[in-house]
Amino acid sequence: MNIATSRIRWLLTVTACLTVNIAGQAAQFNVRVGNDTKSTGTSVTIPIVVATESPAGAAQMEVVYDATRLRWVSGTAGPLTANSISDSNLISPGRVKIAFAGGEDVKGTGTIYLATFEWISPGGPSAILLTGVRAWDQATGLEMSVSASPGEVSPAPEPAAPPTAPTPPTPPLNYTPYVIGFALAIILAIVVFRSHKSTGK
Repeated sequence: MNIATSRIRWLLTVTACLTVNIAGQAAQFNVRVGNDTKSTGTSVTIPIVVATESPAGAAQMEVVYDATRLRWVSGTAGPLTANSISDSNLISPGRVKIAFAGGEDVKGTGTIYLATFEWISPGGPSAILLTGVRAWDQATGLEMSVSASPGEVSPAPEPAAPPTAPTPPTPPLNYTPYVIGFALAIILAIVVFRSHKSTGK
């Protein structure tokens, strides 16, 4: 377990304890798999996007994917959590846990995490799910009411084949030289025939 993971777990534990002692209406924390995926060759990066009006001080969730189609490569903090402590942990093939805590309050709409995968078996779209989502309000310590929306990712399209050069049209056959040659042969034959005929007289 690295230092970042230990600090996140400590912060999440403290925040959870505060939740027991503070009552009130839970703020909303909406998270979804973003549509703005970036595909480069066999690699694809998926944004995890959050929308919340009340600042979130910490959150955790699991990214679930088809391990027969995708392989986990890495994860990085998004713009909205650039100054927070964030970490990811591959629990098992097909399941990655991500979390953030501390730093500046996470508020508004934006990307909290960028998950990068590599295609094992390209083809049609592959589903990405978000499960086990928990978030805590920065101001009150209350656990927020969460909603999670799945998404899907598709491989980069195959590059288009270069256009085939058009076949040049076949030029029409020119029979003129043959006609002229044939006519000259006939004329020559007539001349020779008359010459022999005159000599015979």
